[in-house]
Amino acid sequence: MDRAEVEILDTTLRDGSYVIDFQFTAQDTALIASTLEFAGIRWIEIAHGLGLGAARAGKGDQAATDEAYLKSAAASLSKSKFGTFFIPGIGTEDDVRLAADCGAHFIRVGTNVNEVDQAAPYLKLAKELGLVTFSNLMKSYAVPAEEFARYGLMAEEAGADYLCIVDSAGGMLPADVRDYLDAAHAKCSIPVCFHGHNNLSMAVANSLQAVESGAAIVDASLQGMGRSEGNTMTEILVAILQKKGLCESIDVNALLDISEALIRPLLHNTGYSPMGVTYGRAKFHSSFLSRILHAAERYRIDPRELIIKVTEHDQVEAPIELVEEMARQLMASPPKQAVQFSLAPTQEGAATDIPSQARLRAAELKEKARKKCMPSVLNIVVGSHEETHVSPFVETTYGCAISNVMLSDASLLNEIVSTVDAFVDYILLDPGDAPIKVPALTHAQILRYDDSTLWARTAVSHLTQLLEGSVQGKNLLVLGNAELVDPVKHSFAKSGAHIFDDTLRDFDDLSAVVALSPRTPIIAKDLVEVLSQNTLLYDAGIGSLDQDSLSEAKRRGLQVVRIDFRPAVAATAIELIHMKSIVRHQMGSGVWDGVAVVAGGLIGNHGDVIVDDFGKPTRIIGVADGTGGIEPIDEANANVQSVRTSIMRRQLEQSS
Repeated sequence: MDRAEVEILDTTLRDGSYVIDFQFTAQDTALIASTLEFAGIRWIEIAHGLGLGAARAGKGDQAATDEAYLKSAAASLSKSKFGTFFIPGIGTEDDVRLAADCGAHFIRVGTNVNEVDQAAPYLKLAKELGLVTFSNLMKSYAVPAEEFARYGLMAEEAGADYLCIVDSAGGMLPADVRDYLDAAHAKCSIPVCFHGHNNLSMAVANSLQAVESGAAIVDASLQGMGRSEGNTMTEILVAILQKKGLCESIDVNALLDISEALIRPLLHNTGYSPMGVTYGRAKFHSSFLSRILHAAERYRIDPRELIIKVTEHDQVEAPIELVEEMARQLMASPPKQAVQFSLAPTQEGAATDIPSQARLRAAELKEKARKKCMPSVLNIVVGSHEETHVSPFVETTYGCAISNVMLSDASLLNEIVSTVDAFVDYILLDPGDAPIKVPALTHAQILRYDDSTLWARTAVSHLTQLLEGSVQGKNLLVLGNAELVDPVKHSFAKSGAHIFDDTLRDFDDLSAVVALSPRTPIIAKDLVEVLSQNTLLYDAGIGSLDQDSLSEAKRRGLQVVRIDFRPAVAATAIELIHMKSIVRHQMGSGVWDGVAVVAGGLIGNHGDVIVDDFGKPTRIIGVADGTGGIEPIDEANANVQSVRTSIMRRQLEQSS
């Protein structure tokens, strides 16, 4: 086979669909397939990751029907061939007919390598319907190369136009790929292809070896998007092949732009998982993982060790009997030694003054935020009820890296703000009642808010969840400062709670006592003594119970919970960050290709098209009704279609 004949089959829309739980839409299919065609890719695989009929068979819901995917591809392509995957036992003969009726050019029939006979009737039918046929021998590595070649010959005799080596677990090495291709070429007369996975980071190397060994078609996907640890990366593979004088008709820059604009935003998990690498080590197919995990949990063994033991005996299936036997053997084996480690002492030193402590916390915020690719926020609150201190920890669970500085007065505020400016992205600030002028900043942006409003809102949302998600019909005793108590009472009353104050004398039916007196004990021991044991004591003031009250509550077995601000403070920061972005960056209006466009809350004239972001648009929100409202999108509206085209053009231009 002349290397110059090698072609790329892009499987982003099929194998890549695993990554997003099969949620590519028919519109995505048209868009991505058409851009791949423009870039010069001539084989495009679409639809459900497990093939035609998979959603119907309970293998995972998909965003559109098989028919919708097929018709969408047919309508959007004029030069490239498109087709689908098909697994006997999941799909039916009617699915094959559907593919042909909708204009598909090829079908790839996937079977375990030693079950190629199951493909025969479907290959025959597909040939009769005029489809180009592939026999994809899944888990090809499970049999020796010579045996694989014999199965390949069976596929050829059954009607396959192409034979595909499938490294389902991503565990093959280039030498393996060479051996399997050589054996297949020696035995079969049909072209041989290669489909790789990247569990051992060998997908590109294996694909290059496949090309060197005469593969006719090599599979790949944009960004390597695919099941488990992904596939060969289309744009990287083509870039390397062009260094060898191959695939020169493919536009790599176009692939890079398409990948950046359409695929990279979908990928949220990076790096290699321990299980994913284990699949490659053991040549284990991820479809059997639940069986492994169930046994590993019951026998209290490492599932990775169990995978390796099972695949020493069977790389095609994972029979329950074999899994159980291997699990019992591992349970009887000496336990593996746990990872050994040492911890260095923290480097904060002996900073005692508040500005120095704030600087150290801000430096930690920068460190944590950069590691997790999130904004860094220092929350500074000035309030007479606060004791001046710097929080000892950084929270990164709720969308930003955030920590707190509490000040009893504003005397240190400007110094702290100037000190932390170079380290944090945002300063979430409630300066209290003090008339202050924040110094000019070089890096951080100020986000002003009212801490009391947040405090009251947090108390309501937290206690509601503590009371099983609803306060309707529940009796609540609310005590504390009027500034906090009044909005909390109002909110609970709107939600259907019965609100009481300190004039209450019958405490039997109370669901909770809510104490809102910041840093000041308000719940006395004698109140705790008369509460029902089913009553929750909610310290929404952090210090609303003194030690005697807490001791009595513990003695009586009452549940005591203090308010937890973390998600609410982080959510407030995220809200203000995005509101600032709307006002400064997303808001705008203009004319695109003759069509009036508005964004970011600007009120457009009737018929103006509303987009999500004027500077970096990704979608149409609706059509302006002229008074601030939004009319539904009419897909037949020429202006809507024009703006949709403008959005895609801008996305691709901004990716380059």
